[in-house]
Amino acid sequence: MTIPLVLLSVFAIAVGWSGIPETFPILGPLVNNNFFHHFAGSTIYETLFELSELNLVDSAIITLPFDVAPLGTSLLVALGGLFIGWWIYGRKPLKEGQIDPLVRPLGPLYTFLNNKWYWDELYQFLFIRPTVYLSERVVYEIIDKGIIDGTLHLIGRSVYRLGYYVKRFEERVISGGVDWLKDQFLAIAKEFRYLQTGRVQEYALISTLIATALIAVILLINYGWLARLF
Repeated sequence: MTIPLVLLSVFAIAVGWSGIPETFPILGPLVNNNFFHHFAGSTIYETLFELSELNLVDSAIITLPFDVAPLGTSLLVALGGLFIGWWIYGRKPLKEGQIDPLVRPLGPLYTFLNNKWYWDELYQFLFIRPTVYLSERVVYEIIDKGIIDGTLHLIGRSVYRLGYYVKRFEERVISGGVDWLKDQFLAIAKEFRYLQTGRVQEYALISTLIATALIAVILLINYGWLARLF
């Protein structure tokens, strides 16, 4: 942190010199060119002059005289703070484990300042804890697990259930029906297979039996014997 602080200190000390007016004691004549003052004044000079002509603003506003009171107050506060810090800590540095000498005179104010005005705790309470609660309870529990995961699980269960019934339909109706029809054809073919033995004697015997049966039926029909029976 040393190098960044050194670089920042250069700007903190020197950049303010760009606004030193020419009437400022000692430094004003040395700088002798308040660029920022002339630049900012040029943008509003005409406006202030016209307002002064209309008696809407005091003409003294355009060229305010140097006032030592703000300068003296700033120097007193800054140098006084540095002197008090040196008097308490720099004149006789604290040893390791030694209690800070401001603990007793400041009392609760020391605790308040030592904890940085409890700004970290306030920031934790106002921003971090609500953000964590919102992330864990609302975003994670309700939106992510409840809405998003719930929707995906509902879609997954619905598709799985639909697939189950489609599978059952395919097993029972399509595959089962086709397999049953195939089995019936196989059973019929198995029965007829016994008639196809390849032996001429059996074919001749069966043909003779069929022809005899047909002749008998024809004779029964011609002589009216079937009509007598029925």
